[in-house]
Amino acid sequence: MIEQQAQRIRDYLKSETAKHELPNSGNEAYQLLTDTANIILDEVNYDPVDESGLENQCVKYAMAHGWAHLKCDKISRSWPDQLFFGRGAKIFFVEFKLPTEKPRPQQWARIRMLRLLGFHVHVITDFERFTQLLASHSDPVSP
Repeated sequence: MIEQQAQRIRDYLKSETAKHELPNSGNEAYQLLTDTANIILDEVNYDPVDESGLENQCVKYAMAHGWAHLKCDKISRSWPDQLFFGRGAKIFFVEFKLPTEKPRPQQWARIRMLRLLGFHVHVITDFERFTQLLASHSDPVSP
C-alpha cells in the first residue's frame, strides 16, 4: 500500500498537472515530496543480499512508521538483533536471518527464555514478513 501511494506521488509530481497545480515545481516542498517518494520506493524495492541489509531495511521501515528500536545483539551474541518499541507499550524482539539460515542453538535458547518471560520474539527472514509483523503489532487508531 505504501509503495502504491509513493508511486502515485512520484507519478503526479512528474505530470503536467503538477506543473500547473503547484506554483513552483522547483520549490522546497515539491523537492521534499519527490525525495520522499523516491526514498520510499527505493526502500520497498531494495533486495538485501545479507542479513545486515535485511535488518537495515526493516529498521528504516519501522522508524518511518513511528517505531523506535534498540540494537541489542551487542549485549551478548545470543540476544536477538533488535528490540522494537511502538505506541501503546508494544514491544517485541526480532532476530533477522536470511531465508537459508536458522538461529544458532544459543540464540534459540535465548529466544525460548525471552518467550517464557512473556516477550514476543520473532525470527524474520524477509522484508514482507516484517511489514506484516509491524502491521499486526500496530495500533489501528491514528493519533
